[in-house]
Amino acid sequence: MRFEYRTSDIDDFSVTVARVMQNTDNTDHCRVTPHAGRYDACLRHDQLGAVGMITLDYGNSVEIAVDPTVDYFVLQVPLAGGFRVRGRGPEVEAGTDTAYLVDPAEPIWMAWDRRCQMLAVPVERRLMIERGLTLRGPGATRGVPATLPLGSGRGRSFRRWMEFMRAEAGEPQSLVATVAARQAEQLFHALLFAAIDEVCPVAAGGPTPRFVERAEEYMDARLEDDIGVADVVAASGVALRTLYLAFGRRHGMAPMAWLRQRRLERARADLVAGDPSVTSVTEVALRWRFWHLGRFAAAYRQRFGESPSETLHRGRR
Repeated sequence: MRFEYRTSDIDDFSVTVARVMQNTDNTDHCRVTPHAGRYDACLRHDQLGAVGMITLDYGNSVEIAVDPTVDYFVLQVPLAGGFRVRGRGPEVEAGTDTAYLVDPAEPIWMAWDRRCQMLAVPVERRLMIERGLTLRGPGATRGVPATLPLGSGRGRSFRRWMEFMRAEAGEPQSLVATVAARQAEQLFHALLFAAIDEVCPVAAGGPTPRFVERAEEYMDARLEDDIGVADVVAASGVALRTLYLAFGRRHGMAPMAWLRQRRLERARADLVAGDPSVTSVTEVALRWRFWHLGRFAAAYRQRFGESPSETLHRGRR
């Protein structure tokens, strides 16, 4: 879903930003000071599931002062240009390779340059704490860095995922938006906390096979259901990093890759037992949540050495 707005009236633009980000017309908590010159302010709001991505461009340099709130963290990622920001700690200068996480408990001052185009992603404080507890463990939102590097490592993966979600949100026929929005939102938070953990790691709990088994049991019982990485981590009872490290040691792959392999195995069992006159490859693929048939066929051939159609017709000979 996408909404776009454009104006040269900065006061009117500020009201629209407040409506989109916090569902209010009150701009007292966020004061925008324009500089001399012409303004061509643009807003684009992309929504994919529970994740709202707001692209802001004032068309000129501005200063923005934001009072503390209690409701939202705001992840800010410059898509072009850059900005200076002062919040918890010394002033920081951020460009397109850096994200800044606005803490709702602290005031913030920003100076955007005239080329600055900002992607802002509000995240409810409650949801940030819940997801952090699930994916990172107790104290997940304490000691979170204000800045996240996006040019390498986990930060680069996180940025690519945000760009993908932003593009998919504007596609009227997006399969991600219609059948996988919940998984996309969960992966957004998983990659965000993975990037945070790379900068500011937390101690992982001692490994124990039982929490891996809990994750396996949860996934096995829900192979036909709409589940995502946060669901699996919550079922395991440990932090994401702890689960992924132990799962990798046991299976040589991540939990979601293991889930995909289990679904492939179930699909193969259905194809072997199926009657080609009444069973179709498409029906079986969709039953086990493979929405892209070409990728399903490629993954199936890589795993089993034959196409799904060959299995279906061979099974009834």
